[in-house]
Amino acid sequence: MTLIALAPSPALDVTHRIGVLDDGGIHRPTEVVRLAGGKALNVVRAARTLGLPARAVVPLGGRMGVVVAGLAVDEGLDVRAVPIAAEARQCLSLVPDAGSPTESYEPAPELSDREARSLASAVGEELAGALAGETIGDAEVDAGAGDDDAPAGPVWLAISGSLPPALIAGLAPVVEAALAAGVRLAVDSSGEGLRALLAARPHLVKVNRSEAAGALGLPEQTPLRELAAALRALTTRPDGDDGLVVVTDGAHGALALGADGAWLAHPDPEPGRFAVGSGDSFLAGIVAGLVAGEPTASALARASAAGSANTRALGAGRFATDDVDAAASRIRVEALG
Repeated sequence: MTLIALAPSPALDVTHRIGVLDDGGIHRPTEVVRLAGGKALNVVRAARTLGLPARAVVPLGGRMGVVVAGLAVDEGLDVRAVPIAAEARQCLSLVPDAGSPTESYEPAPELSDREARSLASAVGEELAGALAGETIGDAEVDAGAGDDDAPAGPVWLAISGSLPPALIAGLAPVVEAALAAGVRLAVDSSGEGLRALLAARPHLVKVNRSEAAGALGLPEQTPLRELAAALRALTTRPDGDDGLVVVTDGAHGALALGADGAWLAHPDPEPGRFAVGSGDSFLAGIVAGLVAGEPTASALARASAAGSANTRALGAGRFATDDVDAAASRIRVEALG
């Protein structure tokens, strides 16, 4: 069992904790966190904490790309870097002791058609290796290789973040081949990239309310269950595996709709303050739950606990397992009729 995560928009994530946000003033941070970031790298970081072997496939270029790769290695993340010409981006967050953070995100670098093909090819190679039982991170993948009696462990491909236009077309044949080989697909994206990936009928769709409404062309005020049902109708698979759709709604919780019914995870009544990366931690949590064979309600609870635990530490996906356990004891998952 393992997770290969495509990180189309990696970044150097820098977070400054400050006393008070002073418009036009100079800020001297009391704490600084620098991470190899971007949604999929956050997912890999969170998955590692949750005990799920994971590797990120990342396009990196320029001096900033060297910094991002070095931070990932120093942290122990398993990363395959694919060289590109453009400089990797930087994202800055100013987090005051009270109030909401202020964030500045540089745009993701554009990929040439050739770079997009190289990135997609690297994803295919990593999936083939995982299916063959190659080592990921600190653990060897149990794909049943060399043992006819061994159960095949699931290999998941997670695609997180916005997709550059050149990558949307380049990724399609890789995703198609992966699904045919038995890989399970998890998607957390938006816009044209999300619409293209929905056509592949992923096994797991995890989006927020705004992303779901945008992909479906529906008003953002549409009830969560209607959004989830519309997404699930688009992802029903011919093999009868209808998969799972999860629509998150920030402080209002998350709704999951699958073959075994609909479930609402109520928000943690004691959340922390640092929300950046909680959606990525949630995705890692629900994949970890599904890999473990948990029913929807349990996987949703695990995901919600991971997302909540993330709010207690500065920096995306840097939560502690004790915080996951504590959050799990507080979060209530309700079956919907």
